[in-house]
Amino acid sequence: MRRILSAVAAAVLCLAVASCGPSDDQGKRDQSSQSASDQSQGDQAQPAKLSPPSPEDLAQSERPQDQVALEGLLTRVDDAQQAQMDAPNQIIADKAFNDAYQAYCSKMQNDGVFNDWTARVKSIFDGKPPSISLETPGGIDAFQEVDTSSPMYQTLLNLKEGDYVKFSGTVSHAEQDAPGQTFQECDTDNTDNGRPRINRFLSGTVTALAPLH
Repeated sequence: MRRILSAVAAAVLCLAVASCGPSDDQGKRDQSSQSASDQSQGDQAQPAKLSPPSPEDLAQSERPQDQVALEGLLTRVDDAQQAQMDAPNQIIADKAFNDAYQAYCSKMQNDGVFNDWTARVKSIFDGKPPSISLETPGGIDAFQEVDTSSPMYQTLLNLKEGDYVKFSGTVSHAEQDAPGQTFQECDTDNTDNGRPRINRFLSGTVTALAPLH
């Protein structure tokens, strides 16, 4: 009888232990579930990797305020010229264009120094001397002949068409015929097929040039 009671007690104890603790399979499942949860939390904790800005976006975002202002005036000119095409009142449309164009030209000519403007390399000419042609994001052109003994020439050797650069320089007033007269590029009588020719050329001297990073 004692043996039977001992066997029954052992069986009851075994059942109690089995009911109170997880089985091996259950423990493995719990560990797997916890591991997956930890992995999920780890993935959520990792910050998303952002792609670096494109050269075009960088050229836009790196523009100094005076460049943004001048390019904004040029955009206003382009919009006013486009509005002339369908204007119900040509007198008002012409006045709006002339006002916008004079504001743009005045700003271009009176800003004597510009620093760290951004631009795309339009072309590089292997002439005597070599030269470089630039275009800003807002459509303003610049051109510079480069002395082969200057530091700028070393920069030029490492550039190619389509690269983006920062450039600095001064605006030239050599095109002014006499004190008080307007520049030729502000003359709205200068036309292409009856439409005023918009000058997009920054007349001046580029004194510094560097790749845009």
